[in-house]
Amino acid sequence: MKVIAKLFGTLIKAVLALLILALLAPILYFAWRANQPMDMPEFKGLTYVQYMDWRKMAYEKDEEKYALAHPNYEVKRGGCLGADLTLQAIGVVLINSEVVKYYIIPEKSQLPRGFEIRSLSDLAMFAWGALEGTLVTSSGENAYLAGLPWCAIHAVIPTPEQYEAMKQERANMTP
Repeated sequence: MKVIAKLFGTLIKAVLALLILALLAPILYFAWRANQPMDMPEFKGLTYVQYMDWRKMAYEKDEEKYALAHPNYEVKRGGCLGADLTLQAIGVVLINSEVVKYYIIPEKSQLPRGFEIRSLSDLAMFAWGALEGTLVTSSGENAYLAGLPWCAIHAVIPTPEQYEAMKQERANMTP
């Protein structure tokens, strides 16, 4: 009886360890991938972390300009980036829900015929591609569409060298 209880306990521990690993794997993949240069040429070799930091700098500059031009209007600081991140997440979830729909009800899916994900790494790469695609199509429009008129970034995405120069300039400006 003790052997069966011990075996059952070991089985439960193994299942829990696999569950924890399954939950951590996407987070660890995203953390690793966020520090690698993005694949799409529009990003000019920036990593996701650099790109989002640049967007934050651009949003802060736009918020400041709008606040100076409209002194009687209360500008919500940081709202642009929050709205942008929320709508990015929604975009990725919608695209990945199409993948699930493709495998459950293929005729209802809007993904192209011949589309196939053979492994979890294919799924992870597809999810990352969906994130990059969402970033390319949004480019400042997400927060503007969320009702924050001071959030429309129309700046050109910098190269990694230009980004580093902007970052250095920001570091020199703040005490």
